[in-house]
Amino acid sequence: MSHTMVYPIHRRSASAPPPVTRRVKNTKTNPSAVASANLKTENRKLIPVIKDGNSFFRSVSYLFSGHERNYIKWRKVIIAFESLFPDHVFHTDMIDKAVRYEHAQKLSINRAPATEFELIAFATMVQCQVYVYDMISTKPYRFVWRLYLPRFACEQLYNKGYLTFYRERNIYSPIKDNLQVSTDEQEQARHHRWRSVY
Repeated sequence: MSHTMVYPIHRRSASAPPPVTRRVKNTKTNPSAVASANLKTENRKLIPVIKDGNSFFRSVSYLFSGHERNYIKWRKVIIAFESLFPDHVFHTDMIDKAVRYEHAQKLSINRAPATEFELIAFATMVQCQVYVYDMISTKPYRFVWRLYLPRFACEQLYNKGYLTFYRERNIYSPIKDNLQVSTDEQEQARHHRWRSVY
């Protein structure tokens, strides 16, 4: 389990076309290695974070603060958001109250991996589009970008952009575009995020 410094993600224009789907030629290859190679061809860099079950929350923490140390706060905030708006985060006609409660209890344990519900909650909470680079597990095997959208409108935190993560069986890492955002815009966005989210 190694830790390396990471770089902030570039927030791409909301009008940018969705990334392309890539086919996996050798299914026996390590999916993580194939994903890294695919991302390099798309001019993106996979940024390693500690993969201990908290990788999604560590990735989010790094995006907002420049380090992974606040991942426990982010875990608590996202769980609280899910409990405030269960009808929007969960499909309440398919998932009953007892299952939602059990999910919240399980997620409150450190190192419990994030699920699609947390991606939906995060996208809604910060009002952004979240793309997840993921491999389809049925043939033909290929990597696709899955899109998670806010379920309802709340305070507008961003005027553009979306964030990207790579997922391999509930392992998430930030992905950085080679394009850069100006320092002034980064500082302004960071200040606005912290003021608005907490």
